[in-house]
Amino acid sequence: MSLFVESNITFDFTAATKVIEHDKTAPTHSGGAVDGNKKWPGEDFRVEEASGSWIWLEVKSWDPSRIAPSRRGGSRWSFICKMKSNEFLREMRGKFLGTTAFLSWTSKLPTAPIQFILLFEPPHSLDAALLGSRMTRMRGLIEDSRWSPTIAVSVLTLSQWSARFGRDYPAY
Repeated sequence: MSLFVESNITFDFTAATKVIEHDKTAPTHSGGAVDGNKKWPGEDFRVEEASGSWIWLEVKSWDPSRIAPSRRGGSRWSFICKMKSNEFLREMRGKFLGTTAFLSWTSKLPTAPIQFILLFEPPHSLDAALLGSRMTRMRGLIEDSRWSPTIAVSVLTLSQWSARFGRDYPAY
């Protein structure tokens, strides 16, 4: 079993061919590999599927039950501000560009299809409505005709992840 934890969300990537932590110099999870990258920011995990395609996953949670009590204050306000912030969008785009730059530099950029997924767990289920507008903006910042159809961008909540990937990669 290959369990990986990010933002207090546990992912079971047992069904994956390979799981790589982008910006780590040593594996923090059993069964994982690392890029050893400390130059460019990147997503939390790159998951190679049995089909050869990839999932690049960035995880951020504002769910108070997943945040240490000392850090809970203002989680809802923080979520709302970040979802409306162009600076946060640029930070997320930077993770995508950092990964592609590093992989291009090391000649490891896959030619197989890539799904770049931002998993944002809001503090309350009603707050997920803010993700719709962010999805449109993220696609506009990242997707480019030169990438398509190789790279697709999605913004999901944990429940949306479970509906889409839960059979192969359960998360809780």
